[in-house]
Amino acid sequence: MNTIKKLIIELEKQGVSFYLDNGKLKSKARQGAITPQIAAQVKQNKAALIEFLASEQQQNTQVRAKVTPRVASDIAPLSFAQQRLWFIDQLHKGSAQYNMPAAFDVSGTLDLTVVEAV
Repeated sequence: MNTIKKLIIELEKQGVSFYLDNGKLKSKARQGAITPQIAAQVKQNKAALIEFLASEQQQNTQVRAKVTPRVASDIAPLSFAQQRLWFIDQLHKGSAQYNMPAAFDVSGTLDLTVVEAV
């Protein structure tokens, strides 16, 4: 494993994480996590940290760029929840199990104790 990657992993275990902001190295850490030793390590490896994070950022961008949108005429696969509803509908044809039998328009203050009692 790359020594810079090992350094990043070790520092993250200590509560220090790094990111790039307009090409500049930035860090997030809980209070007191950046000790003088850690600051010295970061200063010593700053250029390598920036290079590593930039390459990781570029790889992530390239992966996202490969995703192609679905053509509108394609049939999208059903989600698990949609498959379950379809199955239940096939099992109990015409069931109103998932229909909302009533809707209420409430104006004014809602008294929850009255609603819960019904």
